[in-house]
Amino acid sequence: MNDTQRATLRDPRRGGRPRKFAEPSQPVTVTLPKRVLELLSSVDSDRARAISKVTEAACADAGLPGREMRLVEVESGSALMVVGPCAKLRE
Repeated sequence: MNDTQRATLRDPRRGGRPRKFAEPSQPVTVTLPKRVLELLSSVDSDRARAISKVTEAACADAGLPGREMRLVEVESGSALMVVGPCAKLRE
């Protein structure tokens, strides 16, 4: 994330809700089964972030381009997030 993106995320002059993502985003309405919503809540309490995490993990498993992150289940109900090379983490 560059300095401009950081400033956009926390600029109090912007008003309204803070941005969830440090990249362009768009509101989407989706209808999902309650069972799926419960599963998503176990990934992240924020539905948008949960959907993003699951999508990126699924794309990584399928070999599709995306972020270098995936969830590896350690035991039932527990997972380890594995992140590939990342300049920010290196810092």
